[in-house]
Amino acid sequence: MKIYAMVAIALLLGGCASTGKTAKPIPWNRYTMGPQLDVYNPRFHNFQIINPNQVVLWQSPNTAYLMTVSGNCFFDNSLPVLRFSSGWASVQARHDVVLYNGQRCLINQIQQLNIRQMKTDGLLK
Repeated sequence: MKIYAMVAIALLLGGCASTGKTAKPIPWNRYTMGPQLDVYNPRFHNFQIINPNQVVLWQSPNTAYLMTVSGNCFFDNSLPVLRFSSGWASVQARHDVVLYNGQRCLINQIQQLNIRQMKTDGLLK
């Protein structure tokens, strides 16, 4: 019985050990390119919440957009669905809203990200 207790303590202490390395947050706003898009065709296969009012929409491994909404909308990374008030038609900044977790969040801006530069700078694989 003592052996089981010692193994359990060792596992708990091992789980608490830290390497001291923390991942630096990605400066997404620095990698926007071109003018803000007023209309966006939302054919994305994945999205990534980066803070409560911004989400990255991935169309492919090399094409992504940074979408900013009014207020704090994105809190739950486990929710798999992100919808728009226009359905799957074109989405307009300052007109359409993101429907997420029972909220309606006005889209302020949509900007394409320079994924190639982010990969060159070692921020993405």
